[in-house]
Amino acid sequence: MKLPIITVVLASAGFVFAGDTGSMAKGAAASAIVPPVVEKASCLDHSGWFVGGGVDYFFDTEAAYYNGHLGYDFGRKGRFSHALFVEAGWIEYDYSGADLELVPLLLNYKVEMALTESLNFYLGGGVGAAFFDGESAHAKKVDGDDDSGLAWQLFAGLTYCLTDHVELYAGVRYFVTDDFELAGTPVDGIDDFALGGGVRVNF
Repeated sequence: MKLPIITVVLASAGFVFAGDTGSMAKGAAASAIVPPVVEKASCLDHSGWFVGGGVDYFFDTEAAYYNGHLGYDFGRKGRFSHALFVEAGWIEYDYSGADLELVPLLLNYKVEMALTESLNFYLGGGVGAAFFDGESAHAKKVDGDDDSGLAWQLFAGLTYCLTDHVELYAGVRYFVTDDFELAGTPVDGIDDFALGGGVRVNF
């Protein structure tokens, strides 16, 4: 009688062990198929100084707008982050045969909202001055070639966090300046939409 009992016990143990091995194998296979969750970068958590730069293109003006930024992030409050930054830019364009240059200097406010751990939506606006310099079609400098006026803008877009310290952005802006004068001749200011993007580094 002992031999059949021992045989049954060993067979049962083998069945249980085989079942456990199968479960372990299935678990290992599932682990191999499903990658571990990795926390992505969130530059929206940044609090402190940042610098950045980019280029936009104005549609009606048909000119590139090169710009740089220096500002301060106040950190995230829930899903939102707030920042103030100074923007300096440069535009060169043609106006009725005259070669014009415009240098805006603006103080901007921006709010960002987290969409995912790495993707954020931003919205803001700014106001400042635009410094104008022009040269006639005959390339003759005359009195009144320089002027300045009010400038303001609204902007919106998306930012993507490459790391906690580096982010890319792309968006649209609506940019307006006062009219100017070139040697006593009125020159229309810019009132235009632009698309562009750039990079920002957080410190």
